[in-house]
Amino acid sequence: MRRRTGAFTLIEILVVVAIITLLMGVLLPSLGRARGQARSIVCRAQLRSLYQGMELYTNDHQGRVFGCGLNHNAGTFYCVLNSYIGQIDELSLCPVAETRRDGATSNDILGTANQPWVWAAKSLSCPAGKCKVAGCQEYGSYTLNGYLYNAAAPRILGGVEGAVPLRAGDAGLWYKSWNNVKTPGNTPFLGDGIWVNAWPKDDDTPPFAGEYLDTPHESYNTGMLRYCIDRHNRSVNMGFVDGHVDAVRLTELWQLKWHRAFETAGEMNMPQ
Repeated sequence: MRRRTGAFTLIEILVVVAIITLLMGVLLPSLGRARGQARSIVCRAQLRSLYQGMELYTNDHQGRVFGCGLNHNAGTFYCVLNSYIGQIDELSLCPVAETRRDGATSNDILGTANQPWVWAAKSLSCPAGKCKVAGCQEYGSYTLNGYLYNAAAPRILGGVEGAVPLRAGDAGLWYKSWNNVKTPGNTPFLGDGIWVNAWPKDDDTPPFAGEYLDTPHESYNTGMLRYCIDRHNRSVNMGFVDGHVDAVRLTELWQLKWHRAFETAGEMNMPQ
């Protein structure tokens, strides 16, 4: 009779490898989902902190939000809110979109589902050390609802002159003040997006190709498509005027009350 040695047979090794492979196939998707959920939770917490800064600002300004400046000698809304909450560098970037991988340096660049936007300040007077700036550049992953800007004071962002943007919608649609919003629980304040601000319209259409949920087409306008990105499993995190933060599916973006006369609609179909 042959005595059994301590070595494993080839069949036993193959069985163990097959079991390990099977377990990895089961566990890795779960770990990926858990990691994604953790990032989404951090993102929501940051939006909540940014809301608190906006609330403090409006309390100091009779319910008014700052104006919409375009002058690149100034920073974005992050610079304004930094005075109220500080540590803006730790709040300005969603964990899913906190770095750029294309070597962006000197120009304005739209973000993507996985990369922040770049606001390129042109002046040496940009508030270095007080905003998300690097060589007078500011990076961000969140987009402000432009209808909340103070249309009566379009020149105060960053303390310099600017102008109301083109295609920003009729100023009569803008909310007159933070306290004038009649549906605060359904009116977005700030959420995941690809540029500093956006002015969604009720006749904006969804992306025409699924690939643009990750990297928006360069021809996209200033409206809903700045929010319509696949950042959190076909959802974006959104902070609302009443202070709550929630995940909003891309198909539900048209159900939100973006401006005073926005005609809400049912769910939209997204491209595959």
